[in-house]
Amino acid sequence: MPMEENTLAVVNDQLFLAIEAGEEIPELNKPEEKKVMEHANKLSLRFMRDAIKMAGMHSMNLLVRSAQSCTCALLNYLHQKQLKNHTKLRNRMQDALCSFLYSLKDHYTDHFDHNGSMPLPIWLPLQEKLLQAIGPGEDSVFDGMEHELVSVVKNSLEDVSTGKTPSYRMADYWVMLLEKLRIGLPGSGNTTLRAIFTLVAYNFNSARFVQYLVDRYVAGLPTAGNALEQWKHNLLHVNRIIEVPGYALYINEPSCKHTLTTIMQTEIAACSFTREGETFMASRPFMKYGLSVQQLALYLRLQVESGILVCDNITEFLKTICLHSCTTRADGLSAESLLKKYYEKDRASIMILLEYNARMHNLLKSYLR
Repeated sequence: MPMEENTLAVVNDQLFLAIEAGEEIPELNKPEEKKVMEHANKLSLRFMRDAIKMAGMHSMNLLVRSAQSCTCALLNYLHQKQLKNHTKLRNRMQDALCSFLYSLKDHYTDHFDHNGSMPLPIWLPLQEKLLQAIGPGEDSVFDGMEHELVSVVKNSLEDVSTGKTPSYRMADYWVMLLEKLRIGLPGSGNTTLRAIFTLVAYNFNSARFVQYLVDRYVAGLPTAGNALEQWKHNLLHVNRIIEVPGYALYINEPSCKHTLTTIMQTEIAACSFTREGETFMASRPFMKYGLSVQQLALYLRLQVESGILVCDNITEFLKTICLHSCTTRADGLSAESLLKKYYEKDRASIMILLEYNARMHNLLKSYLR
């Protein structure tokens, strides 16, 4: 491949000279610059195709990914040099290398490493466009939606930028997702809710997003009512969302829908356990008095007023007693009835308790012997 080799040799020589020169990069005259860029623009995939044919099918992954890795490293190095000393030549070389890398991705997509990190010159412009699409602003896909949702999505994108650049697969996912939101949201109705459904359907499995949804569900629980039924209602809505297969923000993490349903099922189990415990305690009083309700009310009053029991709220105290107590004559006690009898002075009940008091007095004396 003499012509292809000559093309690569000229471009490589000029490229490494430009990179290694640093701050003292030599200036090319117009004919020289034109010659270099002509060679750069001739960079095609023909030499890759010919090499693959000679290497055989088993070497295609290695060959494509080696070219991808080298080009990516070169682009990142060139980007750092551009930050210190920006030149038109470096910029044009950068564009040619980016074009070559995208050609590899498009023509050899089955062998390209889609989980490899993107070079900075490709990712940074794309990231800027994505942030503009999220908003805020007139062109924002999330225009008019709940502020917390916009923040969650934007922060999730900014998380990607910390450290190394994202993979090609993740960048493609962001582009696809925002396009789906842009297309799917016009019209009447709750756009925030429809955006949430779209994000769940396309498996936006960000921890921030899952926490945001759980917080919304918790905020919607009844302050006085049946939380169990509300969690069941929420689970029903999530189960109705149909996941689109093949999509995920993080490919090695559980799906957004799976995580949400697991959390909701845990809450439902916890609510069911609490309700069963309360029902059991309410239906199985563990204190049984050999007194009538009238006598029990008088007995409780004696304990409180004599200082045996310290009680600041009689009403709540009697409710607790009714919840966990019964008498030989009544399996269930009414707090209202017990409170009414608490303040009555029934002579018959007083006489009965005097007898019990004498009996307890004699028992105490016997304990001294």
